[in-house]
Amino acid sequence: MENLKKDNIHPKQVLKVKKTSTSAKPKPKAKAKAKTSSSSKKYKTITVKATAYTANCKGCSGITASGLNLKKNPNVKAISVDPKVIPLGTKVHVEGYGDAIAADKGGAIKGNKIDVFYSSHSKAINWGRKTVKVKIYK
Repeated sequence: MENLKKDNIHPKQVLKVKKTSTSAKPKPKAKAKAKTSSSSKKYKTITVKATAYTANCKGCSGITASGLNLKKNPNVKAISVDPKVIPLGTKVHVEGYGDAIAADKGGAIKGNKIDVFYSSHSKAINWGRKTVKVKIYK
């Protein structure tokens, strides 16, 4: 950086950089990866039975198995899983619910079952019980 009088740049100042012939060579373009191979997917899709739960019940602490406080974070998208099927901390996309984090586990959640978290009891009841597809991101 030749011809600089100071090291500081202040608001409303513009730093002009001249192109030089000693610049680095351009990087070669990466080859496009084939998207037809199933091994190139960045997620695995499974079908699960899904119910809903809330942290606002008698005796509920609102703290998930992964330590997330659902009462302090009522807008978080979290699901309860069987960690043998979906490990805790895994990012997922639940059909009809959206992107979420596998943050909790429950006694009744075994195999291909999940619970989706809603902050209100009425929204949890409205979810009901359904079969949905879950994308498990790698």
